[in-house]
Amino acid sequence: MDVINLEFLTKLGFYKDGKLTNDYYDCYRLYAYFLLSYLNDLLHLTAIEEDAQKGDNPLRPIKREEKDFYQKLSPLNFFYVRNFLKIEKLLSKDIQFLKDRIMSKNFTYDEEAKRMIESSYKEVVKDHEGSDDVIVTYGDFSSGNFFAPNSAIVLGIRFDPQYEDEANDSDEWLKQFAEKKTLVSLFIDMIEKEAENKNISLKVLEFDENSVKFNNNTFKSY
Repeated sequence: MDVINLEFLTKLGFYKDGKLTNDYYDCYRLYAYFLLSYLNDLLHLTAIEEDAQKGDNPLRPIKREEKDFYQKLSPLNFFYVRNFLKIEKLLSKDIQFLKDRIMSKNFTYDEEAKRMIESSYKEVVKDHEGSDDVIVTYGDFSSGNFFAPNSAIVLGIRFDPQYEDEANDSDEWLKQFAEKKTLVSLFIDMIEKEAENKNISLKVLEFDENSVKFNNNTFKSY
């Protein structure tokens, strides 16, 4: 369960009358977009997605109505930022930068946006205060598949298994699904190695229709 500090958010004008404000959601969306754009530039996520959708057994995107909160924020088909971003940790000037961009409807990822992300993301992505080495879960705790370091950018990847196209027990469907899972594993290894080469703490987690159910209650206050 993700946690937000309502007292601090209230002081920032991000929480009012018992609910998060439109300003909060707008700033959150824009920060998430800029962070994903930053990763896209460094890790070539768009090119990877284009490759994934080629060939005889391409990956298919999830329908929008089946996406969770985090995936709906992403302009990409498969990749999205899965961290619950603590935008309240931003400096006042960075919050104002986001608000100014929203007011002017300038959502371009440019050098100014890049500098803002580079100077802030290491704190914003942290799930807990304290050590960077704390391990955080981003899905079903019991599965053991959704752990990442506290300081890591967590990149989710999810694709449509296309159950409706073939029966679940179809040998052909199972073969194609196994090929897709192998492809996704290759992408994950490649992206994590590239991030390591660029000195970025990043973990890529694969989600499916079951694991995203654990993301329904996005916000918890303290």
